[in-house]
Amino acid sequence: MRIQAIACAGVSLVLVSGAQAAFFSFASDNDHTSYTFRGTGGTLNNANDPADPQTLLVDDNNGPLAALSFDVNFVANVQLSYLGSSALPLPGKYSHSYNLSGTFSFVDRTTSVPLLTIQVQGGLLTAIGNGNNLVTPTSWDDTATMQFSDRYGVVTYTWNGPNLPGYGLFGGFSSTAGDDGAFTLTSLVGPTGGLGVSVNPQTGLPSAQWFSEGSFSGQTTIVPAPGAMALAGMATLVLGRRKR
Repeated sequence: MRIQAIACAGVSLVLVSGAQAAFFSFASDNDHTSYTFRGTGGTLNNANDPADPQTLLVDDNNGPLAALSFDVNFVANVQLSYLGSSALPLPGKYSHSYNLSGTFSFVDRTTSVPLLTIQVQGGLLTAIGNGNNLVTPTSWDDTATMQFSDRYGVVTYTWNGPNLPGYGLFGGFSSTAGDDGAFTLTSLVGPTGGLGVSVNPQTGLPSAQWFSEGSFSGQTTIVPAPGAMALAGMATLVLGRRKR
């Protein structure tokens, strides 16, 4: 992890603002060993690679500081429930919607400790695919999206990494509001490797195991207790003096 020189960066911003948004992201091709996701019925997990290595990027919400990169393993444990389908102005195409609830975790590959955890209730998965005239799904095509926001659900980011006050991150603290995130799913394949996923019209859920690539971005605002802010400031000043 490249975090050694960060404690002193942007410190003057830290103690004057009580809240600073942090932006997280990763690209699907960072894990070149497997797909990102696998699903069976109403269960969605990380792919079956034992490690699922990813590079998690942390940014100060498009501020002046450089993005930080962390070597992590990606873990997903999510449940889907079918909400409904609607016909699109395309021949035979429908938009299928699912409620999404569960946890996404980014685990430090060196310590095996969760660095970042996202808990979601009331998120949304949307897939375009085929259906029938009863407006029930019969398949997904090769792309889908997962999205979640405090505007329509409950999203909680918890940061267990080092104090990074310039990025609005304090170890052991969770967000309270203003969170969002999304995954773009591409290259959805069924058990035989063909693009697209078959869906059971009775349940609205995939009828066989499937895999996909996935990229992620999301933001959070963590407001630590006043005592934590003071400690972070003291630690930063000490490090700054040692460096000088």
